[in-house]
Amino acid sequence: MTGIKKVASLAGVSTATVSRVINKNQNVSEEKRLRVQKVLDELNYEVNYHAKSLREMRTGMLLFIVTNISNPFYAEIVKGAEEYAKTKNYNVLVCNGYSDRDIERKYFKFIENKLVDGAFIMDLAIEKDFLKDFSVKYPIIQCSEFYDDIGVPFVSIDHEKAAFEATSYLLETGFEKIFYVQTYGDFIFDKLRLAGYKRALAKFGRPFDERLIIKTDFNYSGGINAAKQILKSKIKKAGIFTVSDMIAISMVNYLNYKNVKIPENYSVIGFDDIELCNATYPGITTIHQPRIKIGKEACKLLINRILKLNTSNTIQNKFLPHKLIKRGTTF
Repeated sequence: MTGIKKVASLAGVSTATVSRVINKNQNVSEEKRLRVQKVLDELNYEVNYHAKSLREMRTGMLLFIVTNISNPFYAEIVKGAEEYAKTKNYNVLVCNGYSDRDIERKYFKFIENKLVDGAFIMDLAIEKDFLKDFSVKYPIIQCSEFYDDIGVPFVSIDHEKAAFEATSYLLETGFEKIFYVQTYGDFIFDKLRLAGYKRALAKFGRPFDERLIIKTDFNYSGGINAAKQILKSKIKKAGIFTVSDMIAISMVNYLNYKNVKIPENYSVIGFDDIELCNATYPGITTIHQPRIKIGKEACKLLINRILKLNTSNTIQNKFLPHKLIKRGTTF
């Protein structure tokens, strides 16, 4: 295998400059970078990542714990993380937590046993105190789903504000009653969105009515079940704010099957803005989350923690902007 000294000699630069080019360090002039890259290409130079990781005591692997990767929402965030990780010569290992505390604890062993260098976590079934203590020893970033009081950095959107805006929009379009469809799971984002829903009701002078809270499963069939519950309520006209697009999509499909007029009788707003929102009729009005951006920013924070590039003691939390995307399920 070609050595780094030979590359430096042929390119007329120092071995340190070659190393910076290989590791995509920005502190290299464009002229030198092109010269080194030309030699690397001519020699078919390949980095020995195993030897490199042994020298640096790093694996080059990042762990990403999601609830279930089959959900398009999680897949897009992982994609963003992978895109950024590649620019820093890292790979991402994705594991499903299924909101199971015992499964998540097993994955955290990967970090303790130095099989990965750090982890993103989107599935917070793990105990808050455990996560707080663990993060003191190992690099951890919370992604989308987060505890805001344990000193562990996170990247997300403002779920409460987004829910407030969605509910307010339904109220502004003239509906007296607004259903909120949430999940059976104990998700932090669900609680934050419920708080935003309640704040909007209070702003418009509407009382909170527990009967308008619909609980269902966090999947496609959950939307059908929620639609059936709403139809049984005998409320003929209402706004419906759902905790996810998957629920909203299946709900709209079922209401169409029952010949219910949308948005005239029921206006529906989802959450996430997955691609399938355009695959149903009418298209789903929803809250857009910048999923690729969330993944990239979370990955950047995690790698910075691994490399100890954040020299300050401040926790670098990031709220990214969301947006209400209006389509055919609302006026």
